[in-house]
Amino acid sequence: MILDLRTEPDKKALATPHFPTRMQAVIWRNWGLVPVERLALVLGASEEQIREAASDLGLEVSQTGNEAIWLERGYITIIRANWHLLPVEQLLELLGWTEDRLAFTLKEDDFLWIKLGSLKPWTESVKYRVLNESEQERTRLIRESTAALSDGRQAEKPFDFLNQYRKPAMRENVRVREPGHGEIRLDISWTIEAPSGHPVLDSALERFVTKLERNWGAKWTVRKASALSPNEEINPVMRIEIVPDSSQLTEDHLIVAGTDTLTIRAAAETGIMRGLQWLAGQACEGHAPYLMAGEYRRTTKFDMRIIYSYGAVYGDPLLTPELDPFPEALLERLSDAGVNGIWLQSVLYNLVPLAGLPEELSLNWEQRIAGLRFLADRAAKYGIGVYLYCNEPRSMPVSFFCRQTGLARTYGGRLCDAVHIASGSTAIAERRDCPPLPRSPGFGRPVYDHDVGKLDALLFAGSGGPDELSALQPTNAGRSRCGSERAYRRRRVSRKTRSANCMLDLGMVAQLGMG
Repeated sequence: MILDLRTEPDKKALATPHFPTRMQAVIWRNWGLVPVERLALVLGASEEQIREAASDLGLEVSQTGNEAIWLERGYITIIRANWHLLPVEQLLELLGWTEDRLAFTLKEDDFLWIKLGSLKPWTESVKYRVLNESEQERTRLIRESTAALSDGRQAEKPFDFLNQYRKPAMRENVRVREPGHGEIRLDISWTIEAPSGHPVLDSALERFVTKLERNWGAKWTVRKASALSPNEEINPVMRIEIVPDSSQLTEDHLIVAGTDTLTIRAAAETGIMRGLQWLAGQACEGHAPYLMAGEYRRTTKFDMRIIYSYGAVYGDPLLTPELDPFPEALLERLSDAGVNGIWLQSVLYNLVPLAGLPEELSLNWEQRIAGLRFLADRAAKYGIGVYLYCNEPRSMPVSFFCRQTGLARTYGGRLCDAVHIASGSTAIAERRDCPPLPRSPGFGRPVYDHDVGKLDALLFAGSGGPDELSALQPTNAGRSRCGSERAYRRRRVSRKTRSANCMLDLGMVAQLGMG
């Protein structure tokens, strides 16, 4: 067990004097979050008794029907709501979890155990019983107060925001004006000449062509430059040119717009992708799908624009593909907004089996690596790198070290009240038995930031080839904040790169990404 869930009778739970009985507090706090049949099982009642007790409190049937998604995505709310109401055994029954799963969630799900006070308060089991006259009168007052607060409006369903980005874009082919002098029409058919062998570019071109046809009915055609005959003339034409240039950042690009010719030139395919996204945005801006002829040089303001998924489940996202924190539609929306990095939490012993630690700690690590590889491959199509947030080493209860006597250890502070595997331990410092990171374009050189023996950094999964966890070496904080040696050097010497490891909201990304 990675966490001691034992409770002591002298550490009692908070009282609930605002409810006539604790049974009613359990029903109130879990109504609409946990199925009625589960509540009945936990409280030792029939489903009809639970419904009647809920109705007496003023709770409505219309508030139910979303319990499955609450148990799947809102389990932290359920745990917090019942932390001072139910003993561990009944809490497990309410969640439908094993004790090991609860222990992992409390310990590794964004320090939930710390937020809950680093202890499980002691409480007696809660069971259903019939109310006496005094309790019935207090219940009536609660029902009347609840009725007074109801305005009859239809509330948004829980977690409905997860579906908002999946809604198809409406066709925008309502032109507010005709093209002006010197403007190029983007709502007519064009041919795109593109080089071969660039998967990110191919994906970006497909999205670009699809958007213009969906929004304006324009039939843009992509042809590989190698398939064109030397003397073939095509008008109008967009030419894609990838010209390696070490002085340019990968997303910098130049757009030259002529009467019947468009040229996008960049040092890397991600730069071409950003140019295509800008053109698609211009076509929709103001319902006028036109572009003034001229030269547009767009350079990177912030070369690292990382964001977290607002719909992610924090705990173990790589093992639950059905709870994908970054679905395809969201990746596309983020990329269009200028995001080029996403991050998610990770625990090293879940990703790789570490020498000297019990094998059960790394159970299913192969599936997590496969999930990470799959996410990195998908994100790479949108010019997005994947970053793993690592906070290492992890604390373990003292009982863990009684069985693992060969590990070095240090005692944590008052908040932790646990023992850390010391950074100097062989299992943590050397990791010579670790498998390589996934071989994917979405992965690159990992960088850690050491802070008094603790690893608290982003493990970069950008583009630069595979690396091994066993090869990790400490670096200074400035280099870690940049995410890679190259980005660190560029930050120091380039006037164009004026940020490091920025955590930005989507609005800031749109403003600060390119210029």
